[in-house]
Amino acid sequence: MLWSITSPLPRAAPRLFVPRPLPGVQRFKKHLPADLAGIDGLAALRQEDREAVEQLLLACRGEAEVPAAPAGPEPEETPAKGSKKRKAKEGGADESAGGAPVKAPKASPVLTAEQSAAVAEAKAKLAGKNAAWLGAALAKNGMPKSGRKDELVDRVAECLALGVPPECSQCGKRKLSWSRATGKYSCPGYFDDETKAFKRCKGPADGAEVRRTPWEEL
Repeated sequence: MLWSITSPLPRAAPRLFVPRPLPGVQRFKKHLPADLAGIDGLAALRQEDREAVEQLLLACRGEAEVPAAPAGPEPEETPAKGSKKRKAKEGGADESAGGAPVKAPKASPVLTAEQSAAVAEAKAKLAGKNAAWLGAALAKNGMPKSGRKDELVDRVAECLALGVPPECSQCGKRKLSWSRATGKYSCPGYFDDETKAFKRCKGPADGAEVRRTPWEEL
């Protein structure tokens, strides 16, 4: 039969899609036991457990509804473990809230109360200075200018309050270093331009008098 261009094409009849059971489902149903007698170990179960197994077997065959899953045991709450730092902070907060006196930071054993107060006041005034200004001020006074900003602030504040340590009387190359913990002076050593090597110095000599010089403003 010939069809013209203007005539509509015949439509095919709609095909119905009928879902087929999965092969795994058929195999599962095929191997289900016929009755409870085919299940080993069923007699060792309790009565309520046997009834649950029977209900589940009927549900697998499609003869009953799927039973609800049994509720599991409630998890026990374990106390949260806090770190030692957190416990220490909480203990300190409790003591301060209860009116117990809070321990103040220990002062240097070699500084007097007046000197410690002067260093603290100088540090407060230097809080707004940047590292570049602090390094330039230390370099003008012959002090090392390397380190973190807090180290530079401590170094400048100490020199403002106590004075600048003098040069080593033994080598005459570097300013003496002073330990706030022991109150002793020592020479940090220097770099020798002739030998191109770092040299250690044991100065100052025992019994040598050390006098600090005034701080020079930038």
